[in-house]
Amino acid sequence: MLEGLRSYFLNRDEPYRSVHGNVEQCVRVESVDLDVSGEDHEIVILMRDLKRPECVFGRRQPAVEPGDFEETLRHFDSLRDAAEICVTISWAGIEGDIQAIGYGLPKECTPGVINWF
Repeated sequence: MLEGLRSYFLNRDEPYRSVHGNVEQCVRVESVDLDVSGEDHEIVILMRDLKRPECVFGRRQPAVEPGDFEETLRHFDSLRDAAEICVTISWAGIEGDIQAIGYGLPKECTPGVINWF
């Protein structure tokens, strides 16, 4: 799953662009990593607002959907199929957040730290 997300978000030639009213925002995804430091593993995506290069924003999401993992796998033909579906669902949610950048990210940020949203 992680490699699928990395491939999609990090291999883009152009940053994500969105326009809301008279405000254009440009965002480039800088990293897609797995955080295993806690009990629940999370995918961590860091992105930079190119109009405010000092602003790094972060988004976390569960690496595995909550619930019984073995029960979830019963609905798929293989672990690969399950991972592909998870990548598609994760990609849609993450891309939705990025495309809604004028609404989803705070207008203010603290330089030098990750601004979570």
